[in-house]
Amino acid sequence: MDVEYGFSCMGYELAGAWGAALARAGTDGLVTTLLGDGSYLMLNSELFSAAFAGHPLVAVVCDNDGYAVIARLQEGQGGTPFNNFYADCRTNHATPPRVDFAAHAAALGCAVFSAGELDEFREAYARARAAARAESRPAVVVVRTRQSAWTEAGAWWEVGVPQHLSGRPEYDRGKAAQLRYTHPG
Repeated sequence: MDVEYGFSCMGYELAGAWGAALARAGTDGLVTTLLGDGSYLMLNSELFSAAFAGHPLVAVVCDNDGYAVIARLQEGQGGTPFNNFYADCRTNHATPPRVDFAAHAAALGCAVFSAGELDEFREAYARARAAARAESRPAVVVVRTRQSAWTEAGAWWEVGVPQHLSGRPEYDRGKAAQLRYTHPG
């Protein structure tokens, strides 16, 4: 599984996965990468390159209508939410265009599978792995996710917060805990 920290290196996931797939060429391993729809939009051309070259990998695309991780960080630090979800982006369109990630990935030469529920995901992921191996090309699993549903892991993401924002006390607590952990006693 090739996953960078919390989608923060947007655009890395597909290029990194393709690089890992190249490094594993000729082995039994199969690279899987997890990315958000915003990151997909930034660097999806690597899927075409991997398909063209015949390098299998699996990309799981979380479709949540925008940059949910960035929005969570923005709001969690006390910032006012803006311009992270397609619904609240500035546009001249009454109904902004929506990307069909499955159709797009298919147009890039990938095998494509979609899932809406966890059981569907398990099946789609298994089928994607089989297809990537059998067809020597990337397989993409598009998963529709909720913007505000999160798994809490207890990790702290150190991002500076200005003194005047409401998220500053939480930042100060996280920083103090980090210092206690790295410099006990």
